Amino acid sequence: MYRVVFLCLSEASNGSLPSSTTGSCLALLILLLGFESYSEDPFLSGTLAGEYCKGVQEEDVMTTPKHYVCNDQEDDRMGVNSIVTDRALREVYLMPFMLCIKAARPAAVMTAYNKVNGVHCAENPVLLDILRKEWKWEGLLMSDW
Repeated sequence: MYRVVFLCLSEASNGSLPSSTTGSCLALLILLLGFESYSEDPFLSGTLAGEYCKGVQEEDVMTTPKHYVCNDQEDDRMGVNSIVTDRALREVYLMPFMLCIKAARPAAVMTAYNKVNGVHCAENPVLLDILRKEWKWEGLLMSDW
């Protein structure tokens, strides 16, 4: 499936692809974010994102899955504080990222604006330890802009 998507992107740009893409949004399909997500199912979303990233990276284009993590509302997304249990965090919100990173080892990951359990995603030690130490991912971590 990812080859069909990639070929469509390639043909639409007349073969002149950018050197990076932030097209793999892993936020779950909740409320207003459905327009930039693969699925509301964490397993399906992570699997699709991983295959999409692999397909894009086969053409030497850097991928950037986003928004790490709990970015599931558009209203006040820069100020919201998502209070999430460890179980929900891992089974619902982190699973798509874990599957994508395991499958594709993307070059970069973009953090979300919001806070998770009181700390902004880009500086949340729990989220960073999971990404770097537990999953052993060493790519570029960038904040949203």
